[in-house]
Amino acid sequence: MPQSPIFLLASIAAIHLLAVASPGPSFLLVSRAAALKSRAQGIMTGLGVTSVALFWAIAASLGVDALIAQAPWAFDLMQIAGGAYLTWIAIQSFRHADAKPLAAEPVMGLSSGTLWAAYWNGIKGSLANPKIIVFFGSIFVALFSPTTPDCVRIAAVGIVGINEFSWYAFVAFAFSARRVQDFYRRAKAWIERAMGTFIGFFGVRLVVGGLMRFAG
Repeated sequence: MPQSPIFLLASIAAIHLLAVASPGPSFLLVSRAAALKSRAQGIMTGLGVTSVALFWAIAASLGVDALIAQAPWAFDLMQIAGGAYLTWIAIQSFRHADAKPLAAEPVMGLSSGTLWAAYWNGIKGSLANPKIIVFFGSIFVALFSPTTPDCVRIAAVGIVGINEFSWYAFVAFAFSARRVQDFYRRAKAWIERAMGTFIGFFGVRLVVGGLMRFAG
């Protein structure tokens, strides 16, 4: 019995939203941009993250995941590069943990420039996270069948965009609240170190895993 398109799209929406809402590097980048800079900076960072998610959703729908499966070394290289970038962000976080919040330091990949710079930070942070490729190359694709109509695939990509942007816009609004900003500034040093520890652990694990598979 063919799967109902409505049920399929509802399943994609629910599963993807749960994946987006789980804490990770993108959440940290968006929340920090909103807390230490502005709501607009947070939203633009989230828009950068959304752009990368849309790219991989479209690529998965077009079958690029099959190409990556044929060349696993390419994924390993992307994982190593992404892990190295996240590790660099972690080091910067520790280096500038005690800096004044309004100083123009590139902590956690956050620049003090324009909204375009915030958008680019979101793209870089999301590209450094290979888990997004795993999601769209496995779970996302697995929900489709060879007979799934193109209109349903297009709708699924649209759902991905709506989920991503809605969640990160919510995060930006929440962390740009005055009370949250005041708390973040007071506790900046230990928050930066905690974030740096999390990001660093994640980055090093990606580098080690990618190197072991690539060498093997």
